[in-house]
Amino acid sequence: MTVFVHAGTTLPVQRLFIGGELVDATSGQTFDTIDPATNRVIAAVQQASEADVDRAVAAARAGFEVWSQLPAVERCRVLLRAVALLRDRNDELAHLETLDRLRPIVLVP
Repeated sequence: MTVFVHAGTTLPVQRLFIGGELVDATSGQTFDTIDPATNRVIAAVQQASEADVDRAVAAARAGFEVWSQLPAVERCRVLLRAVALLRDRNDELAHLETLDRLRPIVLVP
């Protein structure tokens, strides 16, 4: 799925990703991500509180316990799948990063 943000449009509020799930920040607060070229809002992003960070750290520790017990071959499969997912969304991620940071997309042959 490719979702490009065009001038004058914004993404829905972006949620926190904790423990394998998209969740709302406990504070309910958000902040705007601004396109520096146009000063338009690209997206509203959930603002993590200290409690949210603590939840994320606890989830990461629990995940590491599972991860560390997996055989190397299985960890390799998971990492290769992650690489494939990132490559599938490379254009979308590059476009969003360009909007957010006002950095040009450099194509390398």
